[in-house]
Amino acid sequence: MNTSFVLKPNDKKFVIKDHFPDLAKDKKMGIFLSGGMESTLLLLIAQMVYGKDKVLAFYSDNIFSANDPVRGKYIVANVMRTAEFCDVDPIFVNFDYELHLSNRQKSHEDKITYLQ
Repeated sequence: MNTSFVLKPNDKKFVIKDHFPDLAKDKKMGIFLSGGMESTLLLLIAQMVYGKDKVLAFYSDNIFSANDPVRGKYIVANVMRTAEFCDVDPIFVNFDYELHLSNRQKSHEDKITYLQ
């Protein structure tokens, strides 16, 4: 297996040992998909490193769109293309964008609770 991957054109380097730590046998890891190249690459690498059954994919229509419905539809379309390509069934996360802007800590706590 490759020990690193480079995403072009921005030359973002993902190093397996640095970006993908060991995972306990009873644990899974999650990737939050935006439908872009970076999250798709992360999902593919995580599936290679941990095995497909140990990787969950999450998405939200408004986390990356700032509640813009047109952009949200575009993001969902990209996420679904990524899901098909990577053969995953992504889990929708309802993301309260306004709470995230007003109280990031509470927003993060809510997401952690929801995902657990």
